[in-house]
Amino acid sequence: KYLNTSESPLFSKGTQLYGLNVAKESLTRGSRLVLVEGYMDVVCLYRHGFSQVVASLGTAFTRQQARLIRRYTTDVVVAYDADAAGQSAAMRGIELLNDEGINVAVASLPQGYDPDSYVQEHGLESFRRIVDTSAPLIEYKLNEAIKKADLETVEGKVRAVEAALPILLSIESAVGREGYIEMTAEMLGVTVAALKDEVRRFQANQAR
Repeated sequence: KYLNTSESPLFSKGTQLYGLNVAKESLTRGSRLVLVEGYMDVVCLYRHGFSQVVASLGTAFTRQQARLIRRYTTDVVVAYDADAAGQSAAMRGIELLNDEGINVAVASLPQGYDPDSYVQEHGLESFRRIVDTSAPLIEYKLNEAIKKADLETVEGKVRAVEAALPILLSIESAVGREGYIEMTAEMLGVTVAALKDEVRRFQANQAR
């Protein structure tokens, strides 16, 4: 069992990652690191034969930790708890990782599970499939923004579009933006032309 050591001049939780000493040995070029919330998630996954996993040390994920990860890999899957607090923490970590130039994807665990409980109940291979089908950053952010709206009503679709616009505008690649506009239009049940008009209008307003 881990000992939750206090902060000291020699030990700062915000600059370290639990399990990194093991994970870095199994990381190869192009391999992905899984970031989880808790110590026991790391312990459980390692016990089942999955070593490319780290956790923050009982604190919120920090920019220093993102930079530490960047030394070993540029591909990270965030697998935080499925509850609201876990997803909120995941979003903060995602932004810090993205700011450091790391390719980020998000694993969607079923509600009520964390990696530890999920692996114990469903096995490692099932967890691997979730990791392998993780949503890219933009797709995850769009899903999170849209799922709060009632898409059965016109007003709900309007609110969903308003939530999606800044995310779509943040995509620098013209090809990527076009692809996500098409995906979002299909998710919302609106035409691609109408959504493109909204993106152009939003962009013009932002430029003022």
